[in-house]
Amino acid sequence: MSDRRRTVADAGLLVLAKHGLRGVTHRAVDAAAELPPGSTSNVFRSRQALIDGLVARLVELDLEAMEAGDMRPDLSSPTALAHQLANQSAALTRPPLSTLTRARLELALHPDIDLGAQHLGFVAMLVPLLEALGAEGPERRARMIADYLDGLIFHALTMRARGFDPEDAADAIEALIGEVRTAPSNVDKQSSQP
Repeated sequence: MSDRRRTVADAGLLVLAKHGLRGVTHRAVDAAAELPPGSTSNVFRSRQALIDGLVARLVELDLEAMEAGDMRPDLSSPTALAHQLANQSAALTRPPLSTLTRARLELALHPDIDLGAQHLGFVAMLVPLLEALGAEGPERRARMIADYLDGLIFHALTMRARGFDPEDAADAIEALIGEVRTAPSNVDKQSSQP
């Protein structure tokens, strides 16, 4: 994505998070990006092209987040991995990442937008981690963990009285990992930063 498209898409994600999908117009994105009127339509000709650009930017941001810093999973124990996943997920509900998470939720609720590939990508990333720990039925457990975290993140962002407690989440994730057959061996035991 070019710098200009990235600037416009980032402004569009802010508009989306604040005003919902109905608020995403070329004019609103121009204002949010502090660009002259018509700038957004020069980059994304139609509203659908703009929305597609927002989805593409979210995917790009996900990849950047995975590449930034030390994201190696802590496979020293189910407890360690559960805490790491809980802390990383909790970060999605707090600034600055909560804005992007709200934008993603807005897109997910639109009937013509399918973010299933992103969800399945997270599940696919979890499966080998659970296999390395020796969890039984890693595919099924990965789906349950991903579904649980999706629901928890949604509740934390949409219910004022509901927060994201990383300790409670870690306990639930560890329960979903279940008993492991063997102790981890020959795995990188260095944890990533939450």
